Amino acid sequence: DFMITQIQDKMKQIVSRYSDERVLTYGVGEGIFNYESLEKRIGLRLLKSLLLGRRFVVSFTGSSNTAGHDNMFMSSYSMQLQSILRVFWASIGYNGASFHVHNAAEGGHIGTRKLSWCTNQAVPDDSDFVFWESLMNDAGDKQRYDIFERWVRNILSLPKNPIWGTINTGDAADRYGDKCDRMANGTALPFCKIRNGVDLYWWRQVRPVYESSSDMLFIGARRGCYGLYDQVPECTGLSVTWHPSPNGHRLFAETFAYWFLKVTLKELQAYQDKIQSAIKSSNGKPTLELECLLHEPAYKDGRNDALPHPEPKFCDLTCRKTPNWCISSYVPTPQFQRITNFVVQNEKNAWISPTTSTNKMAFIWRAGGQDPIDYRVEWGTKEVGTWIIIRVKVLSCCIIVLEPMSGGGKEQAWLHQFEFSVGDKKVDCEYSGKIQDWKFDNNLSGCIIRAEPGKQDLKIKYVSNTHAA
Repeated sequence: DFMITQIQDKMKQIVSRYSDERVLTYGVGEGIFNYESLEKRIGLRLLKSLLLGRRFVVSFTGSSNTAGHDNMFMSSYSMQLQSILRVFWASIGYNGASFHVHNAAEGGHIGTRKLSWCTNQAVPDDSDFVFWESLMNDAGDKQRYDIFERWVRNILSLPKNPIWGTINTGDAADRYGDKCDRMANGTALPFCKIRNGVDLYWWRQVRPVYESSSDMLFIGARRGCYGLYDQVPECTGLSVTWHPSPNGHRLFAETFAYWFLKVTLKELQAYQDKIQSAIKSSNGKPTLELECLLHEPAYKDGRNDALPHPEPKFCDLTCRKTPNWCISSYVPTPQFQRITNFVVQNEKNAWISPTTSTNKMAFIWRAGGQDPIDYRVEWGTKEVGTWIIIRVKVLSCCIIVLEPMSGGGKEQAWLHQFEFSVGDKKVDCEYSGKIQDWKFDNNLSGCIIRAEPGKQDLKIKYVSNTHAA
């Protein structure tokens, strides 16, 4: 009863800021796709956190919208979501209960094509829910399905087999195949519920492949304000440039928070009598009986394990042996997966990565700055003839070397600056070719080096200056 009352009071506190509850609730794709299964699964995970004293982790990947550009990092909707629920969660839950939010977004024209290789390492291993928000960076429907299938497979490979979701930080109405109903005079209804799921180009093809082995949620962060921008104060000023404003981030955060609380309350009330019975017999301590009571249902395929996945439909050999192994110098890549840790030789120390940037405003440097946490730093050198050796882990067939952030120049000019070797053997880094039954081309935002599985020493030598990035 205490938990139920506290959750209800928290929900009342959040909704009191809005003229209509639908501003919050219509941003969530309730009732579409596998929603009933998803709601049950996430509700049970939330209850396990509260009643068994465990961490519940929500992770966000995405663009500058999620990273918080044009705002302070702690004002981004992910961090506001944590601020709303973290202390509250600990105050009503058993010892150890926590609501943790992780922001792994990377702004600056770095879309899913590059980031999909690394998503499983950019977010915590114990993530319960992982969101994608890269519509702006992926720029329309010119991308291909393989990169989004790779993102999904890498996320679903995490130990807790997370629920996954997609976010549109725009209106998410009258676009992408989910139009709002119209009144007789042709004007839009002020409130527009998500009916069929916003048709975000690639997900309409990728999601059905995994609907038997995973659950997916769609959130349109501004959908509840559709048609209300000039009518209610809470729906005005949601953007600054193309990024969400502080007001926009607050709306997004409270949309998420209200939904998490609502789902928790529903499952808590459904299991109330059985939970009280189990807790009473153990003097309030977690028990195996309580753990079994909150066991998650199986997916449609009869399983709920992280691996193995179904056979890939779009990404072929590149993601059959998921998860990928990835290292990067882009922040917020976790410290232990940054390239610095895998450099075994650096001739003359000529290759550098400006990790101690002169820009101390990024939050990640912990130097007092409050700018968004993402920071794009890359290894490089200005001394022709110098080389660097990086020890990498090959899982199946190859090493993929991604292009610089600013692209590869005309006809992949950046590639002609370097000579690559694996061990003592010079190798080509190919933009197109065939490995086993997998044909690849330049859709990878990088080139491929064929290599045997296991640990390999990749040598990169700077041989000529092409003036490419």
